[in-house]
Amino acid sequence: MRTSAKRKLIQEADIIEVKYRVLLGVPLNTAVTMLIQDMSNVAAIKLVNWHTEMTEALLDDDFVLYDSMYNSLFPAWLPEPQPDDACYVGEFPYGYWDTNNV
Repeated sequence: MRTSAKRKLIQEADIIEVKYRVLLGVPLNTAVTMLIQDMSNVAAIKLVNWHTEMTEALLDDDFVLYDSMYNSLFPAWLPEPQPDDACYVGEFPYGYWDTNNV
């Protein structure tokens, strides 16, 4: 599957800040509402959960999954908006960004 639909992403530091607040006892939904205000809670929570899955893959020595997810969640063009020539190949976040063909 290949899609050039725009995907809103956030920087890793923002996801880590949300996870830190949750560690301190703040509910996930509240932490996301407080810290990530320019996207829906549902989308932001998915990104936080995928980040957790990505870090667990690293702990399990699954470097292929970790690299794939990291490059999907934090592409080189972030924090800028998705370029017009960027499309995602595969099921997010298990695929890859392609900027050669739209």
